[in-house]
Amino acid sequence: MRKHLKGFSAVCALVLVLSCLLVPMSAVSAAYITDGTNFYKAGDVNDDGTIDICDLVAADRSFGADETSSRWSSTADLDGSSEIGSYDLALIRAMILGIDKSQWTE
Repeated sequence: MRKHLKGFSAVCALVLVLSCLLVPMSAVSAAYITDGTNFYKAGDVNDDGTIDICDLVAADRSFGADETSSRWSSTADLDGSSEIGSYDLALIRAMILGIDKSQWTE
């Protein structure tokens, strides 16, 4: 009985790990922001093609910055308030977790 339980536990652990890796990547689709010349992926603050913790850190460093100060700031201003605020950080965090239901991930 214990042998079967160990095998079942291993299968459950594998399924859990795979679901954590695959589901968040497929849950987010991109919206784009423009500066009038180029288009940038909303929330992709460091412009590496993915929305991850590095983008959240970069947005946090720009906290309170006017969106015209850099392209990075404009991709982090998801609520359109013209500055990086707490709500922008919360939206990026939600995008990373795959739970954002705002206009940026529809």
